Amino acid sequence: MAIIATDWHIEPLPESAPANTLSGVLRYGPLHNRMAPYVLVLVDGDDGKGWANIDIDGRVLRVIRRTSKTIGRDRRGDGVGLTQDTTLTDASGAVVVRLKVTMKHFYEQYDSDWEEGTLTVTYRGVTQTLAVGGGFAN
Repeated sequence: MAIIATDWHIEPLPESAPANTLSGVLRYGPLHNRMAPYVLVLVDGDDGKGWANIDIDGRVLRVIRRTSKTIGRDRRGDGVGLTQDTTLTDASGAVVVRLKVTMKHFYEQYDSDWEEGTLTVTYRGVTQTLAVGGGFAN
């Protein structure tokens, strides 16, 4: 099995990233370390498009949602068990982000949820995948 070295890295988003300054957004960080800073913050746009910020090598990028689909059936009426598969790209198409997460818990008293899945980023012909956790909190 060949190991591919990458010359770029997904970095924690700085507090000053545009999406990080908003409320009512979806925030995702490394699944293995829930105390680590977020690496992707997704904003659901009123226009149905949505966008996110991701930091690659210290450069905060804005990626626009291109596709999004829900997989599964909402058997309990709270979304638990549903998978959201979203693809986002930057304006040039050089950065492709795929977020595929499944809702694991819904906390009605807090109007928040917890999701787990993968964040896959392709840039400069190299793909990196991280296990992520996070979600929405009001």
